Amino acid sequence: MKEQLISSITAKLAKEKGFEFHCICNEKDPFDCKCDGRVPQSLLQKWLREKHNIHIEIKKSNNIKNGFWVEVDIWDEVHCIESLASVNFNTYEEALEVGLCEALKLIK
Repeated sequence: MKEQLISSITAKLAKEKGFEFHCICNEKDPFDCKCDGRVPQSLLQKWLREKHNIHIEIKKSNNIKNGFWVEVDIWDEVHCIESLASVNFNTYEEALEVGLCEALKLIK
């Protein structure tokens, strides 16, 4: 099984939020971002969890054949203080990518 790498859009956002890896982005075109580091989704997910206490959970949808939904939770020491949910993704990796982007947007 090959690990899914984050998209260039997610990579740019992650770099802006302090995730450290080498990324060269075109300031005029935010979609033109080249990363020499091959960053797997799981590495960014772990950083969000350990550094920002943001948890991303992907669940199998019971209502949609082969569908997935994502839940992003921010925790303080004990309680979930914010939750965001999105539905209807075809693959686990697709749902995780959206969850990573949404989680990064929550970092102030």
